[in-house]
Amino acid sequence: MDIAKLRKKAGRADGENGAAHGDGNASRIAQLLGLKKDPETIIRRCRQEIDGVDSAVVSLFGQRMRLVKKIGDAKGKLGTPVLDNCREEQVLAGVEARAEQEGLPRQETRELYGKIIEYFRNREGNK
Repeated sequence: MDIAKLRKKAGRADGENGAAHGDGNASRIAQLLGLKKDPETIIRRCRQEIDGVDSAVVSLFGQRMRLVKKIGDAKGKLGTPVLDNCREEQVLAGVEARAEQEGLPRQETRELYGKIIEYFRNREGNK
């Protein structure tokens, strides 16, 4: 958006210097640019984004469950145990590295993901 459009949205014509309108227009332009928002707006928008993230996480859990079931079926045909400590350690090590990249605490993220793996492992053999 160009400056003329921002000024118009803020209630000021292109050629005006803004002195008669006070400093309110500058803050209005900043709001339009997303530079300054009131706390209620920030909370509302962040919660909307969190809702979207949560929805995506649940969808990914559904995808993970479908894949886990396929692995469980294949392991059943091979007669191999559900628990694969080596594979789980590989996954957890990868999660720790990714957590660090995201600025998350490694150990707590590992523990949380360990619970997620346990949840899915317990369902791997169930149809």
